[in-house]
Amino acid sequence: MNDTGRRQSFTFLVRGVSLVEAVVAASIIAVGLMGVAAAYTAYVRSSAVAGKSAQAMYLADEGLEAVRIMRDTSWTASLGAFPMDTPRMFVHANGTWTATSTPQPEIDGTFFRTVTFSAVNRDASSRITTGAGTVDPNTRLVVVNVSWLGRSGTTTLSISSYVSNLFAN
Repeated sequence: MNDTGRRQSFTFLVRGVSLVEAVVAASIIAVGLMGVAAAYTAYVRSSAVAGKSAQAMYLADEGLEAVRIMRDTSWTASLGAFPMDTPRMFVHANGTWTATSTPQPEIDGTFFRTVTFSAVNRDASSRITTGAGTVDPNTRLVVVNVSWLGRSGTTTLSISSYVSNLFAN
């Protein structure tokens, strides 16, 4: 092979290596971009879930505050009159909170909130007990549940507190 033929072969070989390098570099960049896209998608999904959980927590806390307002307004008319262990829904109308058995629309088209009142038992030392003891007519266990439908099914957040008839009203 003469000198000119060797140069042409070498030039062809150099161009071929450059093409292979370009394909490998493009593949590495494509894989990297797919990884970034997957991470971004996971971030968006997790932030949406965290946002729903935070909003549900605020709604549950608002439910406990509504119960405290109802207690402060009138224990007898509000909390004392509700049947025990029956889920109720909150209604806010004319600046007043009430609990009703009438189904309510979803909050923000997403969340469903219920409140359940349960009797509280006390032992001989006036400590709250589970099961044994005497029913305290002036104390209720309040459980607020907030549920919403997510990608993997229904999620429920619960918050509970004891409420007492502080003002004997």
